[in-house]
Amino acid sequence: MAGSEEVDPALVRAAQRGDPMALGELMEILAPYVGRICGPIALQDGPDAAQEALILVLRGLRGLRDIEGLDEVQAGRILAVPPGTVRSRLFRARLGFRKAWGS
Repeated sequence: MAGSEEVDPALVRAAQRGDPMALGELMEILAPYVGRICGPIALQDGPDAAQEALILVLRGLRGLRDIEGLDEVQAGRILAVPPGTVRSRLFRARLGFRKAWGS
């Protein structure tokens, strides 16, 4: 994360396995970053938006799938694009996120 603490991949893997200490540490690292993103977007609802985002992160941590849990074929049907296009868009989005996050 640019300008803050980096997330150790081993910490994420431990959190994915359900380690409560790792989950707590991961949330401590992510909460300020998520708050900085949600605040300017959600304005007075920033704290609620940040909390909802962190809940989604926790719920999806074991799967690290996209929020709706769709596979590439299902997403492609909804978007009316081939599964390969979905994969390439997800790759680019994740790459952009990693660059912005500094990991």
